[in-house]
Amino acid sequence: MKARQKLHYEVSKRVNEFYALHEDDFNPIEELKQEKAILDEEIQQIETAATIQSSDISGEAVTKEEKKEQMISTVLQYALRGKVKAIRNGKKGLADELDHPISYYDLSDTETCASRATATKDLIKNNLSVLTNITASNVEEMEKSIAEYRSVMVEP
Repeated sequence: MKARQKLHYEVSKRVNEFYALHEDDFNPIEELKQEKAILDEEIQQIETAATIQSSDISGEAVTKEEKKEQMISTVLQYALRGKVKAIRNGKKGLADELDHPISYYDLSDTETCASRATATKDLIKNNLSVLTNITASNVEEMEKSIAEYRSVMVEP
């Protein structure tokens, strides 16, 4: 709200308060009732606009960091499942390749993070015959999550 608009709003509210104090004196004047109704409507419009303008919309758009966290969470979920199945099937080498802490992804730069997630997803995808607790739809979920992150990677 600009200074002039704010001043107009404050004056309108003071006029409204004055009218409320002397309502009995002003009621017989028909034109004043009409002006009061117009003034009330203007005040309501200003207050509605101020509420809309001051509402917090920052949480509405998913940020790059949120997409990164979602991607890491999705990939780690299936990597850990895969690691368990690989160990149970005696594939220690595969289990070791799937065993990465969250920092392996999270503390790397944007492109490296996406590349590491993609490499983990590809490793899982290429070993679905061993990792029977992971399905093709789980791989698609990882692919979708990685693609969504890549789509916002260039954001600052």
